[in-house]
Amino acid sequence: MHVSSRLARLLVFFVILLMGTLTTVLMQSSHNVLAAQDPLIITATTNKPAYDIREEVNILGNLTQDGSPVSGALVSIEVCDLTGKAITQRTVPIGDPTETWALNITEIHVTDLSHNPISTAQIGTSILLGVTVENLQSISRYAFITFSLYDGTMIPVLSGKFSGEIAPQGTIGGDWTVYIPNWASPGEATVYCNAYSAEPKDGGVPYTPEKSRHFYLTLNPEAEPPYSPPINNETHPPGKYDTTLRVSPGRYFLPGEYTVYANGRVSPIITAYATTTFSVLNSPAPPQASFTYYPLQAYANMTITFDASSSSAEGYNDTIIRYEWTINDPYNPAHIVNEGTYTNPPSPLAHHTFEYAGTYMVELNVTDNEGLWSTTSKPVTIFPEFGPTANFTWIPTTAILNQIVMFNASDSTTGWSASSQRWSPIETYIWNFSDGTGDIPETDPIIYHIFAEPGNFAVKLTVIDADGRTDTKSHIIEVINMTLIGDITGPEGVPDGRVDMRDISFAAIRFGAEIGDPNYDPRADITGTTYLVPDGIINMRDISLIATHFGEHL
Repeated sequence: MHVSSRLARLLVFFVILLMGTLTTVLMQSSHNVLAAQDPLIITATTNKPAYDIREEVNILGNLTQDGSPVSGALVSIEVCDLTGKAITQRTVPIGDPTETWALNITEIHVTDLSHNPISTAQIGTSILLGVTVENLQSISRYAFITFSLYDGTMIPVLSGKFSGEIAPQGTIGGDWTVYIPNWASPGEATVYCNAYSAEPKDGGVPYTPEKSRHFYLTLNPEAEPPYSPPINNETHPPGKYDTTLRVSPGRYFLPGEYTVYANGRVSPIITAYATTTFSVLNSPAPPQASFTYYPLQAYANMTITFDASSSSAEGYNDTIIRYEWTINDPYNPAHIVNEGTYTNPPSPLAHHTFEYAGTYMVELNVTDNEGLWSTTSKPVTIFPEFGPTANFTWIPTTAILNQIVMFNASDSTTGWSASSQRWSPIETYIWNFSDGTGDIPETDPIIYHIFAEPGNFAVKLTVIDADGRTDTKSHIIEVINMTLIGDITGPEGVPDGRVDMRDISFAAIRFGAEIGDPNYDPRADITGTTYLVPDGIINMRDISLIATHFGEHL
């Protein structure tokens, strides 16, 4: 019994010692695991707690790992309104993150509603935005795809999203119909596209850096200024991120509290999550006055339409109920007021006719249902009237003695008539070929003529419009004495002194064409029922005659 007791106490001692050792090992192991995790910490804040309409919201924060600033990371940011609806989703780089990305945004396209690519969109109309994303890996990926459209002042216009499974090396795509609201600012617009593992507010992190596409917003389809997209080189120093947006006017941003979700991500998929809030105030805000007019190229005594539909009521749930125009035209001054009610807003259009050329100042005052107002003004230039412009072409460019030459005045253009307030149509074309045939008036812009003598002739065209205004154009026409029958073309499109396959082919591809047909060319109409007298149709007589003289040359 004594020996057994001692043995039992010894066994208990070894068990206690073993447990202590195991505890120490486990504690060390746990410490090592925690150390290996390198905790990632992200913060999120805004530059102020509350904002008014069109104020700039700056979202910023830090991303650290083990207390040190992180470089080469991506941060997904989502802003949601008080109903949980996403206002924007962005991905912000910290430093220059480079790795093998799981997905790639291959295409962002901007088209009209018929899927025709566009570089300019008119405010107050709808367009299509689309994005295509490919899976670069050999396993399928679920992706949450977003776009956020901003106008040139960084106000979010619309945010869209779709999600789905992408097969290995496969693609997924989507299109959105987007209405460009009247409060959007003309100028550069940007579409930001992103691909996440889930919606950022649900902890989704970026699968790839953000990509963007630029296009132009205009108030007037006639005004499309030249535009070159800027190069986006947005990066941030180690450990810091930020992005900005402005509070939208009208009903897109509801007054109340907004939530910002920020998710930091470093490779290999170490993430951190933070949120913050800010408020949009329901402060009284005056409307924003804006207008355009058309046509932009206006002439004396032409009626101009002024359009203030681009003006916007800035306060929440506000409406413009009064448009007041002041037309500073000393010859025909005008004060136009369009008034309505909250439920029956007035027309934003006004019309005015400037009788004389000059530059005039037009002023607009808009008032909303709260009695708040704003004004804007711009100069309107009116150009003087102008008459028709004569112009013509001819084929062949080098005329051939005793062969038909076609003269075409279709390139002549009409002019604006202040007296009749119209684009006055051309009614008469008067030709003079300087070969003794005199003035030949025609109502059709196309005429055919044969020169009976070689030489250089000053062919003159005079056009007369319906208001009796005229313009004249002259060209020197060379007529050569080409006695080689069948030589109707050459390498430069003119007779080259040789009858060859070019001449036969030239006539053959016009076979069957008659005067007035688009394919008719008088050079190929060299004969008819009377030898060497063109008959107005290109047929086998012409081709046979050319073939008969095949191989002849000067």
